[in-house]
Amino acid sequence: MIDITVYKGAIFNQEITQKIISQFPCSNKYISGDITILYNNRTDFTNDNLFFENSKYCIAVGGIILNRQDLVNKNASRSFIDFLIRGFESDKNNFIRNILGDYFILIYRKDVDKLYIYNDPKSSIPIYYTEGEITIISTRIYFISAISKIIDRKLNLNNLGAYFLITYGFMLDDTTLIKEVKKLKPGACISVENNGIETKRYFTFQNTPFHDKSTNELEKEFYARFQQAITLEYQKDLEYSRDHLATLSGGLDSRFCVFTANSLGYYTTNVTISQTNYLDEKIAKRMSTDLNNDFIFLSIDSSRHLQELGEIVKNNDGLILYSGSAHIYASLKKIGFGEFGLLHTGMIGDAVTGSMLKKPVHIKPRPQTGAYSGKLLSKIQNEVLNICSDYENNEMFLLYNRLFNGVLNGHLVIRNFVLATSPFLNTNLLDYALKISPKDKFGQNIYRNCIKKFQPRAYKYKWETTSLKPRFSPRIKYLTKGVIYSYSKMLGKKDLYISMNPFDYWYKYKQDLREFMDNTFMENVDLLNQYQDLKNDCTFLFKNGTVHEKAQVLTLLEAIKLHNL
Repeated sequence: MIDITVYKGAIFNQEITQKIISQFPCSNKYISGDITILYNNRTDFTNDNLFFENSKYCIAVGGIILNRQDLVNKNASRSFIDFLIRGFESDKNNFIRNILGDYFILIYRKDVDKLYIYNDPKSSIPIYYTEGEITIISTRIYFISAISKIIDRKLNLNNLGAYFLITYGFMLDDTTLIKEVKKLKPGACISVENNGIETKRYFTFQNTPFHDKSTNELEKEFYARFQQAITLEYQKDLEYSRDHLATLSGGLDSRFCVFTANSLGYYTTNVTISQTNYLDEKIAKRMSTDLNNDFIFLSIDSSRHLQELGEIVKNNDGLILYSGSAHIYASLKKIGFGEFGLLHTGMIGDAVTGSMLKKPVHIKPRPQTGAYSGKLLSKIQNEVLNICSDYENNEMFLLYNRLFNGVLNGHLVIRNFVLATSPFLNTNLLDYALKISPKDKFGQNIYRNCIKKFQPRAYKYKWETTSLKPRFSPRIKYLTKGVIYSYSKMLGKKDLYISMNPFDYWYKYKQDLREFMDNTFMENVDLLNQYQDLKNDCTFLFKNGTVHEKAQVLTLLEAIKLHNL
């Protein structure tokens, strides 16, 4: 785990600070006047996670800096801290742009009492903040709500955030579940001076204009950047003398990563999480065996991972429905990570290579796109339309909301055990992929061609999405998966044969899961008594919704308890 918490205000005297520190142990701290910086690093990545202090600066770095040594060498710096100081003093708004990885960077100028905190361009490690006479900034909303409780500061439920959770299943834009708390947007810096807060973007992704290159040139450049991204990740393991651990499923993203890593000389231990005998297990096991890799299979047949509601919500702050990453959280905490470095994944690969496109052209943002549930979308239609108007097209709306606010949840919930990466989150690769024309990306055409051309061995196995080999367009899944689902439903087993996570099947046939979800709802729904319309809508959704929709409601109720709202 790597976290940073900063609070500033006259109320934070020595007694209160001691209460806070006793509740949230830290590995390093800086306390001076009315500002306190608490830094906690419980990883072994000591070259990347740094806490530095001299007469002028206090600096904290958390996460993984993939090109750290390259930046030091190219800028003739004595160390990474030296690179940061020189870059900050030269151009504090832009020096951060060349740093690759998943990170936050805090720089506090002691001499002028001014604080700067930067996140990376994807907000891989989110930063949350409050405004006003009392400023609290943290990588965890739970820390903000707990500190607020210590100082008797009342926080209030954000009604819009609550509806985002029970419709989209995640937050949109900079909204959170708490009125007084916002999320720092990706690729931004928050600065604090005299209790005044300012936020400023230093980087935003764009998907126009398109690259003016032939298909062959696009594929070669994409793969070259993909190889560079893989190399940076795996060299980080070697820097710390660790073995390589990589997820592997029946999808395209993880296999492209693992096969490319193997071709570059990085041999991995592969881990697969799935329902037993589902395609993800079968395909992944065969690929791993053929590559002569070690293989770990973690079964989720019992569905007990869906009963770890409290733990998961505490780790994702209740900002994303808990069922989306429950299997990852429950499974990976069983692994001993001592000999391994990073967890290498294919996170968001399909999305940035075409699966977010509904047509071979960019279209305007569609409010219903990306939502787990549409049953209550009409309640927040105007607010969502206002947010959509900030994005040039639907792909960019989904990138910043469904991917950065939603999908990256998978990385957040496991950071207690391991730091996860994905080459598709490498800014150089992601920025390039986004600017490939939707005509070329539609149906994941260029992506599938890249796999066929550069990793032909990976192309010969079935693709879980379609149950066929990757030469078939993903659109055929509506036929293949439709037939399988009809057969499964005819047998009374609903989604058992079409998903690694057959939620509806589990809920129907696992009495302990059904009782857990139903009882949890009944025991906690009265938390919404002061929000009668919201309570009525949550009751409707839980009683008439899918298992995912029930999970959205339970996540909201658990978050209200967690944050004392």
